[in-house]
Amino acid sequence: MARFLCIENAGEVDVRGFYVMGMSSKTGEDDMIGQFGTGTKYGITALLRDGHEVQVTSGKSKISFLTSEDNFRGKSFKTVSVKKGRSIFQTGLTVEMGQIHWDSVKAIRELISNAVDEGEFNITETDDVKGSPGVTRVFISESKYVKAFMKDFDRHFAINREPLFKSEDVSIFDKIGRGLLVFRRGVQVYEDEGTTAVFDYDFDDLDVGEDRKSSRWDVCWSLKSQILEFPVELKRKVFEAVSGIDSESFIESKLEMNYGSCGDDWKEIVGDRVVVDEQVASVYREHLLGYNIVVVPYNWMKFLEKNEGIKTIKSVLSNSTLKGWEQVKSDLYTEAVIDDALQFLRDVGYKISREDIIVADNSSESAPLGQYVDGKYYINQSSIRKGSDDVLDTLTHEMFHALSSAGDETRAFEDFIIKESIYHMKRLRLLLKKVQEGDSGEEGIEQSIVSACVES
Repeated sequence: MARFLCIENAGEVDVRGFYVMGMSSKTGEDDMIGQFGTGTKYGITALLRDGHEVQVTSGKSKISFLTSEDNFRGKSFKTVSVKKGRSIFQTGLTVEMGQIHWDSVKAIRELISNAVDEGEFNITETDDVKGSPGVTRVFISESKYVKAFMKDFDRHFAINREPLFKSEDVSIFDKIGRGLLVFRRGVQVYEDEGTTAVFDYDFDDLDVGEDRKSSRWDVCWSLKSQILEFPVELKRKVFEAVSGIDSESFIESKLEMNYGSCGDDWKEIVGDRVVVDEQVASVYREHLLGYNIVVVPYNWMKFLEKNEGIKTIKSVLSNSTLKGWEQVKSDLYTEAVIDDALQFLRDVGYKISREDIIVADNSSESAPLGQYVDGKYYINQSSIRKGSDDVLDTLTHEMFHALSSAGDETRAFEDFIIKESIYHMKRLRLLLKKVQEGDSGEEGIEQSIVSACVES
């Protein structure tokens, strides 16, 4: 085994990058993450803490790191100094810094990331520490940490992997093992072993912090935007995952897709199947017998509903069925109650056909007493059991919905009810006047009332 892992990149590093805090060549360059900045200092102290020898060449110049014992308030520390040629620079760093969050694996990743950011990078194994004009080389003594890191290199970096698909914004790779792996320009910035994904993803523009890590929210935001641009075969694989038995384990199943348009390639993927979520499949299980259904997460169902060519519960079942109404057999009492309510409405000028009334049960938890659906008046059996007055209330309410085309608790519905009430009050007022004047001609009274109401 060679003595050193050598990480090389174009350009010569300023020695101050190893001991001045807050100094980074990132400034003003949005496409960079932060080369030879704070992460480099944490990385080198972590490697020194684990017993690695670390040396750097900047062009022909050699840079090495020294440690010395120091004491502060009765506690011993190993402070780090940087040596370049004959000059020694005190860093203010200690080997103990970053122990909680930094280890050798993260340190190696950071130093390779620096090289990737700088460009024209190369990784080799060597026995000699040699510099070369125009390049920076970081040498790390070989160890079990280095060996383990290089064995798992493709989980840390996507730079050697061949993408299944590549656009200006994203590269998509076959997965390596389980878990969610996300990269930014070849550098891993997010990993979640408890969540899997259909692919490994590399985004060109993904928000990351100084620790080169992205958040789950940023990953999901970028991913849901890019899935809409995938070629159809990759979309098909995503759909197979979100509609599979283990769909909940995939990050793709949790994406809020609603904001995007659902193109016809999704229609091709879904085919003749009816898209439902688990709740819909459970509630309408019996009604869906005979249909070829596909169960997806709720957010995906709402997304796919946006394409009118894709079959959904609304396109295969009637509105009344969706609202929980199931027709039941009528009896003599029911017919008598309904006839009484219809006669009252006819007497005051409203006409509803018996054929337009359906006696039904409703399976919903907050079942209404009645509902005007699909051009029919659905009356709940529970309303009928209360008698003709309740049925009259229910029919009147739903009739006003039908006549006004307005929903409950709307200004339009309220205005309609007020106008209807005033109309009937005017009729009553005129009728009372006619009676008081001694006009007993019923037909003449009625005609006078209608004319007056219309004129007003």
